[in-house]
Amino acid sequence: VRNSQPTLTPFSSWLFMIDVRCLFVFLFLLLTGTIGLPEEARLRLAVVAEDSSASPVADLLISELSKSSSFSLLERQQIDTILREQALSGVGLTSDTTSRMGRMLRADGVIILSAEDKPKGLSGRIVAVEPGVVIATSRHATDPAAPSPESVNQLAARVGALMPKLRVKAG
Repeated sequence: VRNSQPTLTPFSSWLFMIDVRCLFVFLFLLLTGTIGLPEEARLRLAVVAEDSSASPVADLLISELSKSSSFSLLERQQIDTILREQALSGVGLTSDTTSRMGRMLRADGVIILSAEDKPKGLSGRIVAVEPGVVIATSRHATDPAAPSPESVNQLAARVGALMPKLRVKAG
């Protein structure tokens, strides 16, 4: 009776060890964010300042989110073009209009930031485009004109934690 298990020669054993090591290195680099996901696997996000006083926070949030390789951020020019074409900039962004804008941009999610006067602060909401629902809201007691780095980091961390919810499809 012949042994049905293949025998490893020293050369094939050495090749197998290289393959395993390469796999571990690749997984480590992927999980630590050193290498990113392919463009088509990344979530597409749009960050919108509902009013001009929220623009400084939007700029800082975009800067913070751009450090992640889990998603790609849409260009502000694309967003502004859609807002102008749809005349959404003065209307206010409801979840319906945000979802419509997101579909036009082929975005998975839209982050809307707006400044509040009394008390001074910043509010934000994240809309999942496909189902057209607000998946999170938050309020930060920070001056939108001069946001604290901590509040921007907290907002970016919250966005990162909610990313899996943006993959949910309607239906």
